Amino acid sequence: MYKKALRQKMKERRLAIDAAHAAAYSHTICDRLSSLSCIKGAACIMAYAAIAGEPDLSQFIKASSDAGKCVALPRVGGKGEMSAARYHIGADMICNRYGIEEPHKGDNCTPDVVIVPGLVFDKTGHRIGFGGGYYDRFLAQTDAVKIGVCYDTQVIHHIKNDAHDVAMDIVMTEKRVYGDIKCV
Repeated sequence: MYKKALRQKMKERRLAIDAAHAAAYSHTICDRLSSLSCIKGAACIMAYAAIAGEPDLSQFIKASSDAGKCVALPRVGGKGEMSAARYHIGADMICNRYGIEEPHKGDNCTPDVVIVPGLVFDKTGHRIGFGGGYYDRFLAQTDAVKIGVCYDTQVIHHIKNDAHDVAMDIVMTEKRVYGDIKCV
């Protein structure tokens, strides 16, 4: 019940951000991501296609692609699994069963950094998403740097986490960076 109530509260909070502020915050987040040493040194970065008011990373994706980096987006499978599918600007996209765009074709790759959306994060990197567990299962199998991305209003002091929850190395908002300073 705790996570369900918190998800609903944060969905409402995120959707209450007006479009102009959301665009400005997304721009700031993209700039801040691009300045991280772990991003600069990465050969392959897994980002995401924004839905439901999430920070829009399209500027960051384009800049990473223009810099010659491999960019991947999540692709979900039928058994609750998720993979990192190579993405190229202008590639054919399809909507998965959750209404999220993902590459229609493209080989899977191994990212050095995974940028993860969420409904709420805490200051130690724990996260609550939509509850499908796709990211937790994927992140448990990778050594990639894990960067949670959200608006500052979505960060709280503490989340009650479960044993299977995977914490982020850092959490980035338009105002702050929480976590592992080695990546900054």
